[in-house]
Formats: sequence, structure tokens, C-alpha cells
Amino acid sequence: MTSRDVPRSMLVGPPWGAVLLGDAMRRVRSHDGASAVEFAIVLPLLVLFLFGIIAFGLAFARAQGMEATAREAARLAAVARTVTEVDVEQAARDATPPTVNADHIEVEIDDDGGGGAWCQQAGDRVRVTVRIADDHLSDYSLVIPLWPGESSPDFESYGVFNCEARRTVP
Repeated sequence: MTSRDVPRSMLVGPPWGAVLLGDAMRRVRSHDGASAVEFAIVLPLLVLFLFGIIAFGLAFARAQGMEATAREAARLAAVARTVTEVDVEQAARDATPPTVNADHIEVEIDDDGGGGAWCQQAGDRVRVTVRIADDHLSDYSLVIPLWPGESSPDFESYGVFNCEARRTVP
């Protein structure tokens, strides 16, 4: 018996009546497993999306940290008058972000394409390149659950500054 079969005058209670409520309950009971199946279908996509955001966020933080590291080392190379390559490398290792092991980076210093030694006179440009060593790139690969394979982004950053004074090698 449905609500259409019962005259309106016989319905007691709220306007939809007890008969309508019974019909709604039968409909709900017949779809009990549908939401569980929908959840099972959508869950892997949600997990993929969530861990993808986390992995790319971590990779972005590493890239930003490597840029800051290169910038800090280049600033030291451009400003300090008596600085050696070892000092610049140590400054880069000290400025390495916590998401990167300082022992895994390589530091390269040059005069931004001039072919000579860096900071021979004021106004020269010095370029410091900081990268993760090739033998450690696999340690920083992006791993996303449910995604086939791994991706190893190239974490290489550089900082370029104009030299403020002629560098004197100690």
C-alpha cells in the first residue's frame, strides 16, 4: 500500500503521514550498499590526489630551499673579499634546507660565463650552482601511492650576484 492508495483524511501526523515514511525507509534499505560501493570506487582517487599533493609540496619545498641555498652562497661569494671556494661550499651546506641532506649537494662557482676566475674586479658577476649529486637523486624521487613508477626531479638551482669588490685570494 502506498500513500496514493490512502485517502488524505486517513493520514495521521505530519502531512507526509506514516505511510510515506514507510515507503522512504524501504527505498533507503534497498540502496544500503550503494554508498559503500561508491566510496570504494572514489577512495583510490582521493588517496592518489592527497599523496600527490603531499609529494609535490615536498618537492616544491626542496626546490625553494635549494634556490635559497644557491642565493646565500652566491651572496657570500659576491660580497666577501677574502673568500675561498671552500668557504662558499660551506656556506651552501650551512644554508641547505632540512628536507635535503647537506652531504648530498654539489656546489659549483664560476664567473657567469666569462671563462676566468670569479670576482676579479668589482662589477663582475659570480654564479653559484647548487645541485643534488647524481648518485643521490634517487633519494629525492617523488613516490605517489597507486601511481606507476617514480619521478626524479632535477634539483638544480643557481644564484647570480654582481661582485662588490675585487676578491683577494688568501
